[in-house]
Amino acid sequence: MFIKELFVTFFCIFCLSFTKDVTFAELEKHLGQIPKLMMQMKVVVNLLTLILCLLLTGCSTKTESRPDSSDEMTRIDYSISNLKVQSIAEDRFGHIWIGTLRGLNKYNGYQYQQFFHSDNPNSLSYNGVNTLYMDSRKRLWVGTQRGINVYQDNDTFKQFLLKGTNWNIQKILENGKGDIYLDAMSHLYKYNNQTDDFDVVLTLPEEKSDLLTPHYFLDRKDRIWSVEGNEILCFHPDTYKIVSRHSLPFSATFCFLNTNGELWLSSEQGICIFNIRTEDFSPLPAHLTDHPLFKGTTVSFIHFHTESEIYLVTSKGLFLYNVNEQKMVHQSESSFPYQVSDYHVTTLFTDSQKNLWIGTFNQGAIILSDSKDYFNHNNMVDKFFHKKFISGLTADKAGRMVAFDLFSHLYLYQSEKQTIETINVPFPLDNTYLSSNGIQSVLFDQKGYLWILCNEKDIYCCILQNNNLRIQHRFHLPYVCSTMKSDSNGNVFVSCWEEFIYKLSADKDSFEEIKYLDRQGSRTFIYSQDILPVKGGKIIVSPFDMDLYLYDDVSGEINTIPFKSQVKEELAIVKCMFQDSEGKVWIGTRSNGAYTLSPELKTLTKVQGISCEDICSFEEDQQGNIWISTLYGLFKYDKTDTRITGYYASDGIGGNQFSQHSSCKLPDGTLVFGGAHGLTFFNPIDVGRKQQVPVLFEQLKVYNEWIHPVHKGIIDKSLNFNPDIRLNYNENSFSISYAALTFTNSQKVHYQYKMEGHDKYWIDASNNREAIYSNLTAGNYTFKVRIFSNDKSIVETENSIHIAISPAPWLSWWAYLIYSVFILGIILLGIYIIQRIRKEHLKAQWAEMEREQEVRTNQMHLSFFTNISHEFRTPLTMIAGPIATLCRKNSFSQEETRLLKLVQRSVNRMLKLINQIMDLGKLEGDALRLYVTKTDLTQEVRNYLETVKINADEKKITLAYDNMPANLSAWIDTDKLEKILANLLSNALKFTPSGGQITVSVEKINHEQASALFTLNENDRFNQYVLLEVADTGCGIPEEKMESIFLKYYQINSDKQAVYNCGTGIGLYFVRRLVWLHHGYIKVKNAVPHGAVFTVLLPVDDEAYPENERQSTAQVPVFESIAMTDETEKPENETDTDTEKPVLLIVEDDNELSAYLKLLFSRSYHIVHRYDADSAFSELENIKPDLILSDVVMPGKLDGVAFCKKIKSGNHFCHIPVILLTAKTRMEEQIEGLKAQANAYVTKPFDPEYLKALLVSQLNNRDMARNILGNSTDTTQLEEGSINPQDKKFMDELYALMEKELSNPELNIIKITEVMKISRTKFYYKLKALTGENPSIFFRNYKLNRAAELMATGKYTISEIADMTGFSTLSFFSASFKKKFGVPPLSLIHI
Repeated sequence: MFIKELFVTFFCIFCLSFTKDVTFAELEKHLGQIPKLMMQMKVVVNLLTLILCLLLTGCSTKTESRPDSSDEMTRIDYSISNLKVQSIAEDRFGHIWIGTLRGLNKYNGYQYQQFFHSDNPNSLSYNGVNTLYMDSRKRLWVGTQRGINVYQDNDTFKQFLLKGTNWNIQKILENGKGDIYLDAMSHLYKYNNQTDDFDVVLTLPEEKSDLLTPHYFLDRKDRIWSVEGNEILCFHPDTYKIVSRHSLPFSATFCFLNTNGELWLSSEQGICIFNIRTEDFSPLPAHLTDHPLFKGTTVSFIHFHTESEIYLVTSKGLFLYNVNEQKMVHQSESSFPYQVSDYHVTTLFTDSQKNLWIGTFNQGAIILSDSKDYFNHNNMVDKFFHKKFISGLTADKAGRMVAFDLFSHLYLYQSEKQTIETINVPFPLDNTYLSSNGIQSVLFDQKGYLWILCNEKDIYCCILQNNNLRIQHRFHLPYVCSTMKSDSNGNVFVSCWEEFIYKLSADKDSFEEIKYLDRQGSRTFIYSQDILPVKGGKIIVSPFDMDLYLYDDVSGEINTIPFKSQVKEELAIVKCMFQDSEGKVWIGTRSNGAYTLSPELKTLTKVQGISCEDICSFEEDQQGNIWISTLYGLFKYDKTDTRITGYYASDGIGGNQFSQHSSCKLPDGTLVFGGAHGLTFFNPIDVGRKQQVPVLFEQLKVYNEWIHPVHKGIIDKSLNFNPDIRLNYNENSFSISYAALTFTNSQKVHYQYKMEGHDKYWIDASNNREAIYSNLTAGNYTFKVRIFSNDKSIVETENSIHIAISPAPWLSWWAYLIYSVFILGIILLGIYIIQRIRKEHLKAQWAEMEREQEVRTNQMHLSFFTNISHEFRTPLTMIAGPIATLCRKNSFSQEETRLLKLVQRSVNRMLKLINQIMDLGKLEGDALRLYVTKTDLTQEVRNYLETVKINADEKKITLAYDNMPANLSAWIDTDKLEKILANLLSNALKFTPSGGQITVSVEKINHEQASALFTLNENDRFNQYVLLEVADTGCGIPEEKMESIFLKYYQINSDKQAVYNCGTGIGLYFVRRLVWLHHGYIKVKNAVPHGAVFTVLLPVDDEAYPENERQSTAQVPVFESIAMTDETEKPENETDTDTEKPVLLIVEDDNELSAYLKLLFSRSYHIVHRYDADSAFSELENIKPDLILSDVVMPGKLDGVAFCKKIKSGNHFCHIPVILLTAKTRMEEQIEGLKAQANAYVTKPFDPEYLKALLVSQLNNRDMARNILGNSTDTTQLEEGSINPQDKKFMDELYALMEKELSNPELNIIKITEVMKISRTKFYYKLKALTGENPSIFFRNYKLNRAAELMATGKYTISEIADMTGFSTLSFFSASFKKKFGVPPLSLIHI
């Protein structure tokens, strides 16, 4: 129905807008005709709407993406579910599955997907996972402490119900036929393909039921072997009969069968090997049992890492047995391939990337990686040189390498023997840190001699035997040397800190000096850090911050190679040089990077791409690539594509800071670089090996909610299987995570992704593993992701997945067909509507004109009533005021007092009637507001009924109201409640005959009781209501007219010629509007046997009334009733010329009211009266009033509010208190008066005593402010709001001027008025009004007040203070001070 009305309304407005002579403002008028038009086109619209609703509802169903309990059975975390690891396996994709004491974990190298047992039948059968197995069909089997499970491709598990009594699966086996067996210790189960179940095929005898370790094995002939205590049994694979039995020398606690048919058995007594092919025991390898640490240990796990490497987990840690080398190594030995802590190992596993995984008892799973083995692959060397700062390296043709550290310790590494020794040095060395008497350089020459430069000037030529040095020659050079190099002819060259180099020819016994440059005048510092023999018998020398020099060793010619001019930095410092196999010279600098010099030694080129430009050394590998060490990182220059690849500590090189000249190349091609971390050694061929790493899709999130695989859901398989992703139109904001399954080099992996059909180019994601897309349009997409690494160590791999986003139902082709039919129908309806509207247009215009005429008439009547009511309030004030005064006197007799009370009640009644007329106008103008207070409703009703009881008694009508609770606290607008009661009781008194009865009751009821009496709105959920009933015994109301009596101006003529709702016919209409305003309900019914009962229901809960309807502070009440008083007014004089009285200016245009006000205040004030605000303001300066009492509504240009605003806006008269007296009682009008800065706002009629007290209060406030201003030196002591802001500003300026002129004895009113730019007359009047003192007295008092403040500081003498405050003589100051404060200044201070 709503859709029908919506479309019809829209098209009606559309058609109207195209109809002639119909404006937009008239569209609303014609909407009243729409229901008639809708009835005429009901059939067509209903049919079209039905089709559209079926379209929207039938296609908006969203498929649930996962079962409710999926969050309980699986979740994602960055830590393992339990630290006790019991089994490890690898699936077809490369994920590592880790079974723990609590839960199963799938690890992708970044985070764990955890699986747990839950109420879901597709979850694990138990949290304790004992064993994992990937069979030949790529199925992952999970053996738990309570059953077996197989992993499904939708991230769930299939549970199997086992028939045996023992479900604690310890091991999973598979024979050559693919049959699956389960070792449950006491049972051996076999999977039955036909029944999809497991059958028990073997059961341990009861006497052997205490076996607690897996003991079943399968050989290549599918025979079943069982180790049971101290014997080995072999069973037939089909009949399960024992075919052989063999005794053991001990009761085995651990068994392991390798692929060669060797059954390893261990116990506390030792270890043995049984060959199941020969069915005999094999001898143990001697190296295995001879290891001193292996003796007395118990083997708890055996793992074949490779065919030749066997890891044994023992009570003393890990052992590695190398079958080929016949060598046994303990984890604590340096030759152990990994650095292993003292783990409590529970299991071992080798993955497809040859990483060794260690499962521990309390430290989770630990990976020992081989992926970085191309750097520092030799664990012995790595351990020995770890954290030794290697300063220099050299190697000979035999594979011997010599290194020295910062403490000048020499080390020998022999690659063939795999030994490292400290070399014994036969000459003195200072082994302190960086000593100049230590080693500076080492060099192996072509003959295998070891040259050592030490003590900066000594060179030793030694023969190295084992780890001992034998000195062949010793040379002492006169100057400080830096490094040594040898050429292919056996000549040795040495660079030094002078303008020459040293050369030792192969056939000579002493060094000769070769001068290669002049000192260039005053240049005294020449320092060469490196020297390089190049092909052709030439030598390149690199002096400090100069060009390079080329010395020809054959001809003796010296040439210059330009270098400094091509380096942009101020200093050109060469640190190292190297010539490659192609003759190109590599030059490393300090802070300027690397350069290459062409083989012709002419063209210099900067090498780009090296991130650290502090070069330390160069080496060339066997492929011709150049390796460059720096102060931060190691770099490879690939000669094939001139690409630079960086390696850092995170890549396994050991550290980032390398040493100058600290590199060498071993005969097998191994490169070695030394630095602060020790050694970085590797074979570049291994570094170039690429690793095949799969990239898989991991998780799909739609609006950040993880989507699990569900049949016919968004995905039906895990994302690892690359299922099609099917998304609805409202699921087009999603993210896909992916991962490269490398467990050791994840920081090297670089990701790029692309959404084909959306992205034009590949998006570089760096190491981020998630792609996020928002608001994709409907269509088919292919999401692709690819990986690579900067060092090319990972094979570039790509993966893709298909994504389909279905269009919204309302955007499909059949939806557009329906739209076309629908629009066509609407167009036809529009044509029909246009024709009907044109016919109705003239009729609607006449109806609108009649309605506007009625509205104007009603508004005119209402305006008249409101204006005349306002005029009535002024004469009422003249009646109410004197009556209130007379009622307070005690000189009247009892009869006179009664008459006065009668007059008083009549005045109050007339006032209420007038207020009702004015409130009705506010109701019609939506200006009447509700102001509720928390009050005792019962007491309010009783108080009002007490006043009504007098009229009831006079008519001899019984007024009963005893059926009320003692008290009833409720939120009620007491003024509105009184008006409701007044109208209801007025009608009841009018129509109840003499001798009749009026009953008023008040009752508190709940929501259910209220619902039974009235039809409540849906929003009315209040808990408590008050039920007010007024019942009379009058003539009653006709049943058919009960609702009409609440209409405006409606009257009912009764059979007795009485008129119900008589008078203006607005009383009950007014009552209902007030009840509605109070969020209530009202109804009427006839009483039995006769009469009428009016029932009013009002909510009283706190939530029924918002904060803006609650009255937080009590308002000044209007004059509703005037209580009797015992005070006796004394006769007042008609005139009073006492000028000592305060001057009261009365501005009132009504003669009677002004006369009453004069009479009221003449005894206490000097009265000045003006009839309008214009004349009053023009004479303010002459009148100089102390108070102003003004009416609001007055003739002339200024009304009372404008008059007050004009007074308060100027500086001259703003100090005068203004009280506004008015008949305007609306809260908005009172706020307007207070915004004009009126000091008080009093509504007519008023209580004279209240008005008197108000005037006295204003004068008292003025006197308090005067006292403070006259006895202080600033305005800080004034309370906020005690004086006008303009007056405060005036006094602050005056105080500031007085302070500035404090010491000026000539200060007078003339100077001050000149500075403050004010006339003397206005200044005198202003200051007199604010302080009560003339200027001269105020000036003197200010100086004396400041003098008192200065005395209080105790810093000045009396003479100084008198001079500072501008007194001409000390005697005059002392006399003035004593006159003001009553004590001489000497009593407060000593001179």
